[in-house]
Amino acid sequence: MVGLSKKKNVKPEKILEDIEKHLKNIAGKKKEIEKSFSTKLKELESQREVKINSLREKTEIGTLPSEREAIMEEIQNLNTYNKTIEKGFKEGKIDVEIIVELRKELEE
Repeated sequence: MVGLSKKKNVKPEKILEDIEKHLKNIAGKKKEIEKSFSTKLKELESQREVKINSLREKTEIGTLPSEREAIMEEIQNLNTYNKTIEKGFKEGKIDVEIIVELRKELEE
């Protein structure tokens, strides 16, 4: 009977060890994903900032009033994207599809 009780204790312990290993693995992968996502987010923000600066330069050069209005609207939209993404990232509500969509828009 003593040998049986040891086997019963070993099996749950082994299961717990396996679960612990898997949880650590998942936690490690989560950290990698968060780091990668953070890096991508910074890249996108940088791209938007570059685009905002180039648009501001266009307005300073002396464009037509109608063009200036369109440029200012685009700058405002990019600033709104920055704020929305930053807020969503802080709250953990960022959707990957949004990032992909923004990247496509920036590449146009």
